[in-house]
Amino acid sequence: MNKNKKIILIITFILVILLLLVGVYLYKSNRKKDYYLNIDIESNNNVNNPINYEEVINNLREEYNNKDIKGVLEIDNTDYIVPILQGSDNNYYLNHDAYGNRSGMGSIYLDFRVDIDTSRKLLIYGHNSSNIDMPFTKIHRYIERKKINKMTKQGIFKVGEYYD
Repeated sequence: MNKNKKIILIITFILVILLLLVGVYLYKSNRKKDYYLNIDIESNNNVNNPINYEEVINNLREEYNNKDIKGVLEIDNTDYIVPILQGSDNNYYLNHDAYGNRSGMGSIYLDFRVDIDTSRKLLIYGHNSSNIDMPFTKIHRYIERKKINKMTKQGIFKVGEYYD
């Protein structure tokens, strides 16, 4: 083999190794991505000092520059809290995050047909995955732990709401 072919072969080999390493890094960093948001509020059940959801939701709307944030989904006695969005259809937040960026993980969102002021039931959508810690995956695990502990599923979730 002449010298030029050896150099091209070595460069090609190094590029393939680098691409594999970058691919593995990206896969691992996305695989264990913790999707839920720790919004820096403390969950409490203190009647005298309840969480001010109006303030929390207004802060989230400012932080994400997104007026589609309608509430938060929270699991009592955990740091699990995610914004709930509502768009003009059920497709947008299926593959967009709260910032409006395209994301395969999507967001937690209300059905666009739900009238948040008058509906008695809220239909909430979101992705679930066995490989990535996504909001519905965490909810599923939480419910499974509660089943194992023979505890009730009632009263473990709160939806903080504020409408303007």
